[in-house]
Amino acid sequence: MQSALTTTMRPGWSGLAAAKTYLELHPQNRMLVIEAESSCGGTWSADRLYPALKSNNMLGSYGYPDFPMSEARYGVRDGEHIPAAVVHRYLTDYSKRFGVFERTLFDTRVNKVEAMDEGGWQIIAGSNAVFPRQFHCRKLIVASGLTSEPNIPVFQGQEDFEGSLFHVKEFAKQTNTLPDCKSVVVIGGAKSAYDVAYAYADAGAQVHMVIRPGGRGPGWLCPGYVTPMRLKTEEVLHTRFFGFFNPCLWSREEKFGKIQEFLHGTTIGRWLVRLFWFLLCFDVINAYQYDKHEETKKLKPWYSAFWSASGIGIVNYDSDVNAMVRGGKIALHIANIAGLGKRNVQLSTGETFAADAIVCATGWTTTRSLNSIDYSIKTLHTAEAVESMVADADREILTRFPELRNQPRTLPADLARGGARPLYRFMVPPARITEKNIAFIGAVTTVGTSICAAVQALWICACFDDNLVRCPITQDAAMQDAILSSRWGRWRYPCGYGPTVPDLGFDTVPYFDLLLRDLGLEARRKCSFWNELWEPYKPRNFASMVDEYQQRHRD
Repeated sequence: MQSALTTTMRPGWSGLAAAKTYLELHPQNRMLVIEAESSCGGTWSADRLYPALKSNNMLGSYGYPDFPMSEARYGVRDGEHIPAAVVHRYLTDYSKRFGVFERTLFDTRVNKVEAMDEGGWQIIAGSNAVFPRQFHCRKLIVASGLTSEPNIPVFQGQEDFEGSLFHVKEFAKQTNTLPDCKSVVVIGGAKSAYDVAYAYADAGAQVHMVIRPGGRGPGWLCPGYVTPMRLKTEEVLHTRFFGFFNPCLWSREEKFGKIQEFLHGTTIGRWLVRLFWFLLCFDVINAYQYDKHEETKKLKPWYSAFWSASGIGIVNYDSDVNAMVRGGKIALHIANIAGLGKRNVQLSTGETFAADAIVCATGWTTTRSLNSIDYSIKTLHTAEAVESMVADADREILTRFPELRNQPRTLPADLARGGARPLYRFMVPPARITEKNIAFIGAVTTVGTSICAAVQALWICACFDDNLVRCPITQDAAMQDAILSSRWGRWRYPCGYGPTVPDLGFDTVPYFDLLLRDLGLEARRKCSFWNELWEPYKPRNFASMVDEYQQRHRD
């Protein structure tokens, strides 16, 4: 049995930031990082990389605030998407530079976590289930992320299929199939489905991309630059001015809150909001000319981008993926899988075609595997009490933002329900808000992954040390806030990840503002009013954040 003051699980972007920040603020403390993979990086670990994989983000918006990804060191130039191998190398360098790598236990899967009567946590983990290892820690940071456990459907006739069938998570291990497969089926319509379809088509295979009619439909794929001003897509999401046109739960805290009240609380304002989103969607649809070819029409998104957040993909391919669709190298099918044969796939439309491999780009399970951790609201409240809080939250959201009442009419019922599991500030289980000994980091989907990791990491450290300038003092208060945030995702982003996990688009910067105010730090980090409105937030704007926090608590 081993003990540590703090344990961090899974060193991806968020786990590495949490470990580094905690070590920086507590250099005398013991820390252990537990990682199931053989290398660090999470989504960008060595076992999940394949040659054509790149980041959605371009250089300058994908890196830690205090560890710039320089062109001289990593060979990526401004305006270029970052190859996956470079991201992995960067994260490995970061872990070694700040002492996280040497504290990481690789190839070790956490099987169970239990709260100890005397306080803290017992962790049972190991690569060998017969001889598990036990660890004790006083504080626990869970960084298992949202892309750890694949969602793999089961098909009729699957046991008879003789080809390869795997989830997109395993694609890196299956790249040997690229030169051999003549016909490949890719199931799904999100960015990961496009990535795999492009890779196989580029290798010469005939690709059949199957999108189920009862789902969200094809995902939004945006060019690297949008609007007549040719702004980087990810930077538009991090520019405060454009965020005014986005309904935001935390707008009342904003210095510019009156502007948002006008835009979302008046008839004229809501007309301007609709115009903004119409023009933004038109810009993307016009760029790809979906309606000019019968096949690309099938890729036209079914819902306005208004109803999606971080699930919007950014095109980062070396050649035109839509040209592959127009040329027939990628065939689109809006259908369900009816069954599998030995080397073929049958669709609900009656079509049948050969398949050497089937790749499931079918998302991830959102059920946390650590069921023994007491973060469930049901341990604190009756079902009636929870329903009452949910009703109150829905009432507040729809009163403040009437446009959210007009949900997409054709949205499947299973997507229109729910809401993310309530966590205070998307990090702390309300049942544990007073103990301050557990937090989930990276349980948020956002284009601003690296910044979010750094800001959340500092917030968690401050929470553990009881240094937040504002924090609920009761579980009830934390629960009400957590449920409000959870229900917000369900109403705001029903076509994205909002019904199941926290999802942030244009509200990413306001979320950072919220956490910085909790820390007692300045949220406005630009040098002028004009820059605050029009200049996108990047990692470098948060480079001094930890120093500011330390100075505040030295004083």
